[in-house]
Amino acid sequence: MSSDPMKRSEQNSIRVWFRTVMNEKEWSANQWASLAGTSPSNITRFLKDGNFTPSSATLAKLAYVAGSQPAFHTSSDLTLTKTQQVILFDELDNEINRIGVFGVSGELKAYLSNFVYTPLGIKPSDTIVVKTKCKIPDGKFLCRTDGVINLVLESTNDDKLLIDKSTGDIIKRKDCNIVGRIVQIVKNLDYPED
Repeated sequence: MSSDPMKRSEQNSIRVWFRTVMNEKEWSANQWASLAGTSPSNITRFLKDGNFTPSSATLAKLAYVAGSQPAFHTSSDLTLTKTQQVILFDELDNEINRIGVFGVSGELKAYLSNFVYTPLGIKPSDTIVVKTKCKIPDGKFLCRTDGVINLVLESTNDDKLLIDKSTGDIIKRKDCNIVGRIVQIVKNLDYPED
């Protein structure tokens, strides 16, 4: 590990960027390096070895295919960079506003709930944030039925089936119109209690 504080800070920023890109794009080191025309060891060695840093040419190639670059921030800037502007839609997929989503990355959309889903505590006027491009088969999914976004289905032990835990209905995943995997629910605490 470098004893130079500036170099350590730069390496940490690059390391965070590497992990963020690989997580958001769901790329392995091999996939990313192949797309960039460089060796995967430039990524894997850097993530494992505290003294090795890829060359600026290698970082430029990786940045080009990732569509982003390492961000060298002060600690106070880090909070701002974790917030993403996301379009808020109603149940008919009409854009109604934009919101800031904190701490979640990837391709996101938000939907204003018009329904109740008791297992997750969702009530009308809560905001449901979904990851629209996600290869993770497990989780809770926001779905569209009859053109309206009004259903939550959850994964089961069988990756081909989903369950509506409020009704107990089991539905084949291939028969579902999944909008995205739920990654955040923002409660509207002004919603009147029954």
